[in-house]
Amino acid sequence: MCDTTDNISSNSTNKQHSERMIDELLLNNGYTSRVLDRIKDKRRNRRPNSSKNREVLDPVTTLKVPFLSDRCTAKIKEAAKSLQIPVRVVTTPGKKLRDILTSSRPLDKKKCPNNNCRTCLALNNNGNCTDRNVVYEVKCSYVECQQSGIGIYNGETYRPIGD
Repeated sequence: MCDTTDNISSNSTNKQHSERMIDELLLNNGYTSRVLDRIKDKRRNRRPNSSKNREVLDPVTTLKVPFLSDRCTAKIKEAAKSLQIPVRVVTTPGKKLRDILTSSRPLDKKKCPNNNCRTCLALNNNGNCTDRNVVYEVKCSYVECQQSGIGIYNGETYRPIGD
């Protein structure tokens, strides 16, 4: 909380006001003044963070790029450097096809949380009410619906069938 106060306060008056609010909050939540003093002493005695100071002098924006190859990443960094753009290029791993197509626990099945579930009984052991991403068909049993051809509804859902 104290670091946030330092970063967002526009002047020393606002910073002091924010610090008083933090002190009141901590005191109201059971912290003693002795603990507060210890926290303040630690903050005063700690060394300044060199990376924070460097960012103040030389602001750098982070550019997140999906990882394609080391060669591609190097070219992006090279282009940014040649154009003198203050950018730190960071690659993020993408989804692997293996992760999409396989499961680490393929035999685990979610079991129905209810004992006599109407949905599970209606499925006749062809699935259970916790299955997701299902295409379904609902038929109306009224003769009028069947005669007029409006007695069938096809749908799909991401939610569990039981919902």
